[in-house]
Amino acid sequence: MNRNILPRPLSTCFVGLTWAFAVIACVAAEPGPLDPQDQALQARMAVCQGRINQFEQLMIDHIEGTELRFGDQLRRRPELEQLIRVAQAELDQERAYYDDLPYRPEHQLYLRGLESNIDNLRRSLAVALEAERRIETIKPFLAQARTRGQGNRTLLDDFDFALQDCATGAVEQADCQAQTLQPLRKPLADALNASFYLLYEAVPPLGFENVRYPSAWEDDCRSPAI
Repeated sequence: MNRNILPRPLSTCFVGLTWAFAVIACVAAEPGPLDPQDQALQARMAVCQGRINQFEQLMIDHIEGTELRFGDQLRRRPELEQLIRVAQAELDQERAYYDDLPYRPEHQLYLRGLESNIDNLRRSLAVALEAERRIETIKPFLAQARTRGQGNRTLLDDFDFALQDCATGAVEQADCQAQTLQPLRKPLADALNASFYLLYEAVPPLGFENVRYPSAWEDDCRSPAI
């Protein structure tokens, strides 16, 4: 049975009525057909909302994956910065001290050891900073996906309720189309377009972070012609 057609149970029509009048009442209350364009718009948004949900989860997975992989460096970033400052100050002090002494190979080995320690600390800090940068790149898209998804759900719910109201035949189809559905069509189509551009414009920056998703996700958010 078409889920967009909402028939009234026949038994409810016979209560308190003669058989003949009951049949007439049921026929009169039988739902009218829905506009195929409205059905297409509803179906497209339902699919698109699924893509936005997938996109949101993809952002979450990559953020959590980065935090899991580089959690130690991320937690130690302030400590690493402090250690580098201390180590650099020590190196500068030792260089100044040994510069005033006659050259000896062991002095140079000692200084190179201090330099090597600083290099190691800087590499660890670079990893932490890169992980932070990656997370900060992805976070705005996660926020946009959540906002867009919430807006889509609200619009889709309103449109679904309007379709059901029109399908029940409680209001004349022409009046229902004009008063209930027409004001909702453009906002729903605009939400589809906004969802499409969110997915489309996210491709280059996220691709640079090796975060990819099928182009079909974008296509599933293209608004059908209204």
